[in-house]
Amino acid sequence: MASSKLKYNEIEVEGIDPSTYVECSTYIKEKIIPETLRSAGWNNASETSVGAIISYSKNSNIKQCVDQLAAITADTFVLVAYGVHVQKALSIIEIFKTTENGKALHQFNKLDSFIEIKAGRNELLDRKVNLPILITLFTKQEVKSLNKFTKQS
Repeated sequence: MASSKLKYNEIEVEGIDPSTYVECSTYIKEKIIPETLRSAGWNNASETSVGAIISYSKNSNIKQCVDQLAAITADTFVLVAYGVHVQKALSIIEIFKTTENGKALHQFNKLDSFIEIKAGRNELLDRKVNLPILITLFTKQEVKSLNKFTKQS
């Protein structure tokens, strides 16, 4: 039995180790983001596709990340972070919003979560830990609302 399992929307995520940043980020980018945007009505609200999906870790350099975000030319992009990496991503987002490129964008946030199940001696002693997933969409378009996202000012 694995020492740790991961669930998303009550469905077990196979082959993903929650402590492995690359695996989790790839899963979020490939599976969670497209479905989240579809269910939020993004495809209905706009013909514009998401230009980039970016994730940062707790070890990312803030200045380099802000410069990278400022250099993005796409009208719409998504920044995502999970677990312990969320705090660094929030710092990057807030600093980016103070730049000229950041001021011109509309921001929508969604907080989701994985459930990490750490094995105990038996099923009753398993420990469940919520791992937050922060999904932040930046767009130049005027979008009034996205289902289950919060518009930021």
